[in-house]
Amino acid sequence: MRIILPRNLLALFFFAAFCLRGICAVPFSWKLASFYGREYLSLEQIAEFYDLGSVVVPPENASARILQKGGRSLSFQINGRQVEINGVVHWLSFPTHFVDGVLWVSRMDLSKSVEPLLRPDKIQEQRTFDTVVIDPGHGGVDNGARGKWLPDEKTLALEMGERLKGVLQKSGFRVVMTRSRDIFVPLEDRAAIAAMLPKSILVSLHFNSTVSSVSGVETYALAPISAPSSSAEKVRATDNEVFCGNECDPNNVLLAHSIHARLTLTRENPKAESRGVRRARFVVLRECPRPSVLVEHGFVSNRNDALLMGNPEYRQKMAEAIALGIGDYMMQLKRGVPMADQFAQEGQVSARKAIPVTQPVVETAPETLPVIKREPAAKTSPFSVFSFHEKTNKAENPSAPFRPQAF
Repeated sequence: MRIILPRNLLALFFFAAFCLRGICAVPFSWKLASFYGREYLSLEQIAEFYDLGSVVVPPENASARILQKGGRSLSFQINGRQVEINGVVHWLSFPTHFVDGVLWVSRMDLSKSVEPLLRPDKIQEQRTFDTVVIDPGHGGVDNGARGKWLPDEKTLALEMGERLKGVLQKSGFRVVMTRSRDIFVPLEDRAAIAAMLPKSILVSLHFNSTVSSVSGVETYALAPISAPSSSAEKVRATDNEVFCGNECDPNNVLLAHSIHARLTLTRENPKAESRGVRRARFVVLRECPRPSVLVEHGFVSNRNDALLMGNPEYRQKMAEAIALGIGDYMMQLKRGVPMADQFAQEGQVSARKAIPVTQPVVETAPETLPVIKREPAAKTSPFSVFSFHEKTNKAENPSAPFRPQAF
């Protein structure tokens, strides 16, 4: 038995189907404002786009504005350059602006900091890796930071690199060290090692130093094109230069976020001792065409940090935290879901609910930069990836165990 629909009913069906399809395809309409020649978007629009509910003014901090729903959260500092994204402090490229009760966030920061962390499923480049390049900072004639209570930074970084190597190898990663003894390796060559390994990421290990009152953990990702470093207030002409490392901007900030979230949990007061995910143009980051970060574990110039870092058990804890952060980064790329702020238990995280894939991709608001395909310059290095030149700067006894100086 055939059922024949009236022509007008059939036409109505196709019209409804066309309308529904059109609704799904309609891009999100952003309304932009301009401050000092830069494009900004209101926090209300960001809340709507990412389905984060209404803007909240926290009673304990009137200088902040919060969006929170499920495990995802954003907490912006009014007229400042800091934001907490899923519980982790990040330094913005440009300050927010608060005008007539509305908070405005730069388009650059939405695309380069917020978007990769709230929607890792949209990251297109280098989604898989099996190799971690560990870069112990300094070495040889370059001692790095020096403090009263600990060995030179180059010694600490190498020892930390060996600890991290052991943890990662047990987890099944292939590990390549940019140096495995006390030698000097040019910064460009460190980045070139990762460049020669297609499915790799680079983690550069360092220890900080400044006035004795400053303490805490910092993690650095490469600054976006045309954005200042976190230590600078204004854009300089050199900030407009395009580096091969900028091809991995979304990966870089997600990797830095994942490691920093884990690393701060090794501290007694994670929030107070987190100096945030920051941006810089360190050579090892800007010349690396693979996802890369630089970790500053603490300040050798601060007594409390030195007491912690002088403890072998704590250094092992930091190595394990970095390894867990790398694992979190890998899982976010695989699942396309941001990690939760609170860790359910050691070594595991509770996944947040993913934003529906029908949510329109950020196209008109966050800046879309041209894809730069730039191969690293040919190197005439005195060493290969796996064997190093040993004529200069060899340690007197590279196999000697690490022994922190007495406090």
